[in-house]
Amino acid sequence: VSYVVSFDPAVSLDGHVHRVGRCGRGGSVGRAFAFLGSEDVAYAQLLQESMKSAGQAVPND
Repeated sequence: VSYVVSFDPAVSLDGHVHRVGRCGRGGSVGRAFAFLGSEDVAYAQLLQESMKSAGQAVPND
């Protein structure tokens, strides 16, 4: 799978990792997108910290 698009945030960070872990397997490039609203600010901050600690680039937008 090349892309994973989440229209609703996962219930937990582990759930998110499980979702996005389906893209980019076997050495291929994969991208994950999540649509978040203003009510998801805390979740977005948690997700950003998780990405940073994993050495992933965090986009500004």
